[in-house]
Amino acid sequence: MKLRYHYARQRRQLAYLSKRLTRLQANGQRISADNLAKLKSLASRLLPRIGGTQVRRVLGTGIFLLAGATVAQAQVFEAPVTNPFGIDADIGVSNNYNNPVFADLDGDGDLDLITTLYEYVGEDDPVLSSLFYQENTGSATLPQFAARQTDPFGFQPTLDIRVISVVDLDSDGDLDLLGFGSDDRTGVFGDEATVYYENMGTAVAPTFAAGILDTFSLEVPNTDFNSLQPSFGDIDGDGDLDIIGPNLDGSTDGGVNPSGTFYFENTTVRDSVSFAEPVGDPFGLDLDVFERYSDLVDIDQDGDLDLIGTRMLETEINEDSTTYTNQIIFLENIGTATMPAFTDEVVNAFGIAQSDGDGVNSRPVVADLDGDGKPDLLVFTGSGGLYYKNRTVVSTRDRAVDLNLQVYPNPATSTVNIQTDHALTSIQVLDAFGRNVSVQTDNLHQVDMSAFTPGVYVLKFSLEGGTYGTRKVFKR
Repeated sequence: MKLRYHYARQRRQLAYLSKRLTRLQANGQRISADNLAKLKSLASRLLPRIGGTQVRRVLGTGIFLLAGATVAQAQVFEAPVTNPFGIDADIGVSNNYNNPVFADLDGDGDLDLITTLYEYVGEDDPVLSSLFYQENTGSATLPQFAARQTDPFGFQPTLDIRVISVVDLDSDGDLDLLGFGSDDRTGVFGDEATVYYENMGTAVAPTFAAGILDTFSLEVPNTDFNSLQPSFGDIDGDGDLDIIGPNLDGSTDGGVNPSGTFYFENTTVRDSVSFAEPVGDPFGLDLDVFERYSDLVDIDQDGDLDLIGTRMLETEINEDSTTYTNQIIFLENIGTATMPAFTDEVVNAFGIAQSDGDGVNSRPVVADLDGDGKPDLLVFTGSGGLYYKNRTVVSTRDRAVDLNLQVYPNPATSTVNIQTDHALTSIQVLDAFGRNVSVQTDNLHQVDMSAFTPGVYVLKFSLEGGTYGTRKVFKR
């Protein structure tokens, strides 16, 4: 009885605070960071007890405070720079499907650029995609991308690949490729398949094996046209990479091709990579959240993975004229690193409004390109790449300070030692994409990085009172 009363009291507290802050916002008054943090804290504590759906109902319209104010206003980006760092300007030009990703493919500590070129020729003329690679010949803090290489590292295209994912699926310390597209063996455009290219080389000298089709059975159920657009991330906090993403070409008119967002939990045991049956519209996500692509990334660096994506709106001017408007869509994870729950979408998040007149979808990619520990945003459009540098100084949740501490050795191969007189409360490890890799609250004088993939990481050292400091570490 006391337990039920405790939950009921917390529900009342959350509902009261949500309504009060909503009224303040409606009256044009500023909502303090402390009140926003309290609102999220109450929602997070209730989440594992009553579930995401009930938390959203209790929050009511106050959920927009969490979605809009805590992150979209907290993250500040500079005006965009077009095609910076030598990025090829035509990456986003040819069609809606090209899929750029940043990853340290050669293991030298900086982010390289990998993308696919998928050309739609016609239903009777399917063609193989190519893999484009631009090596970062600059550094982790000042990138410069070399001229494009086509199908490097022994890569042999197998499909019309629309989406390529660069991940260490088999946990052997190097990056593999997973493609999603059409199976050209049938000669019929639209026969969807996945293909896995295992890295048989090393983390610094990749060599990709021939593609293996439909390795993991990643199919949207009850569909004739499976067109999953996956994003990888440890969304349930169990240490492996799960998949979440929309079914791109799902039917919205009652047909057999379901649209919406699908979640594939990673159920890998030892070296046998496997995924559970997909779950539709998980974690409180609405149907058709993302028209095209999504990224799982901890853009607000609070220890859980959020979602960022894009939507293309079509407006018919007359019989012969149509305009297209792209929107950046953001959903904050107001749950936890192990039990996610997402807010309603924020349209044109972070003050970034995208518009294209050529019918090409924007593709947002989040990565720390300048190595300052803050996630930057690149939006690939029909006109090329737009780079938005993250110039956030102080977040709404905590405050960055210059800590007196030493981190060594750096670069590191295994253990990193921490020497400081500060009383640390936790150490969080973030990768170059701003994703949470690990958090430790004990043994705060060492971080074991031996199992991490080579590359750039940011160590976030938290103290009592909400202050923190960061250091960048290179893992060999």
